[in-house]
Amino acid sequence: MIGKPQQLEPKLFYHGLSLERRIPPDHPLRRIQQVVDFTFVRSQVADLYGSCGHASVDPVVLLKLMFLLFYENVKSERRLMAQLPMRLDWLWFCGYDIDDPTPDHSVLSKARRRWGTDVFSTFFQNILMQCVQAGLVDGEIIHVDSSMIDANASKDSLQCQVRLVSEQLYDQLEETSQPDKPLKKRVSTTDPDAHLGKKYGQTTLGFKDHRGVDDKAGIVTATVTTPANITDDKVLSEVIEQHQYATGKEVDTVVADKAYGIGENYKMLHE
Repeated sequence: MIGKPQQLEPKLFYHGLSLERRIPPDHPLRRIQQVVDFTFVRSQVADLYGSCGHASVDPVVLLKLMFLLFYENVKSERRLMAQLPMRLDWLWFCGYDIDDPTPDHSVLSKARRRWGTDVFSTFFQNILMQCVQAGLVDGEIIHVDSSMIDANASKDSLQCQVRLVSEQLYDQLEETSQPDKPLKKRVSTTDPDAHLGKKYGQTTLGFKDHRGVDDKAGIVTATVTTPANITDDKVLSEVIEQHQYATGKEVDTVVADKAYGIGENYKMLHE
């Protein structure tokens, strides 16, 4: 016998509704919640908040929302916060109930500016240490590669900056008679820190994110951001140093493409 048409009848009250029971035991966010302790953030940022005024959103919630932004590959903070009330798993992960008000998207950008890059670097080290203690990191084999990051600027914003090039040249001549630092002949008026770089035949105005990934479970152990025109071989040693500092182990094998120009100090496996 065919069932009746399904229609949603609005209710004023829901009895026995529990987000805890709605999230499956094998849900990835439940597993992350069990392994990663996000509460450390409160002590890290406590001195950045005053003792008067309106209470802020819990820093633990803010960090979890930033995590969801990347973990779920959401394109913007505005879209993340628009979807939050519709995602029961996100609400549960952040500690909200189904009828709790959720914050505005602007709280994420405000928190990011307030906390600063040093605090986020501490976050990374803390999470990585938890991964090491959980046995997810071996430390001896590291994979290194880079990804291009588009700047929030158009290539049309590039303009010749003769005076800037001259100043760079004079600064380098004071340090050495043979300057080897790359000079910017064109500068973006929108984002002066962005450079033109080329990878896989694609030219990008922006930056490079160089990552070191431990072989055992694919955990990122090191990350170095440079302008897009910096060649990979100039960054390899810094990535390895970060990895060794984080894991406390000497690197035995480096897996990378030939652009990194791995020396004789490490076993080399070209991808």
